[in-house]
Amino acid sequence: MSYIPSFSDVSQRILCYYSNHSSHVQVALVSNLPGLRLEQVLFPGQRWMFWSHLEAILEIYATQSGKPVLIEQVSCAQLQVVEQAARSLVH
Repeated sequence: MSYIPSFSDVSQRILCYYSNHSSHVQVALVSNLPGLRLEQVLFPGQRWMFWSHLEAILEIYATQSGKPVLIEQVSCAQLQVVEQAARSLVH
């Protein structure tokens, strides 16, 4: 489930993008900051845009032998959508 978290400091809120390029179902989780928890099941090829905090870490889990295994950790700052890049594509 995805939702827009509330932030006490809106300047720290960023729009992020992640894509599941694997052939397996993944679970994406942000839980390293107090008061912020995001969790999303991502099917192969699925894309996800979400609001997060500049200092948040996205954890990606997959299953091995029926157990969740952490396969990747990415700073949400690295996943930030940059508006200028999107504007340059339009012109």
